[in-house]
Amino acid sequence: MFLPITEVPGVDHGGFPKRQHLAARQHHPSIYRPQGWIAPVVLVDGRAVATWEYARAGNQLRLKVSGFAPLSPDITNGIQAEALDLGRFLGPSSVDVQVN
Repeated sequence: MFLPITEVPGVDHGGFPKRQHLAARQHHPSIYRPQGWIAPVVLVDGRAVATWEYARAGNQLRLKVSGFAPLSPDITNGIQAEALDLGRFLGPSSVDVQVN
């Protein structure tokens, strides 16, 4: 089963007023930060299902994903694949993913 899953980095949304297309209202505080910044999110079929953050520790990349609801195994596998791509881009030899 193919699920289009994308980890989107944090961005300045430029005051974009319509937010319902991305996530349900109860998740807006986790996504839309003060001063117009948007938190990094995991998109599935164009909808935010989680936020994510990463840290580098030596030659390891640690990715923490916080789902808005329990994530299916297919989505979790897609997140793992995206995390490996991020690791290849950033250069660490090891990628550790924690999905909550």
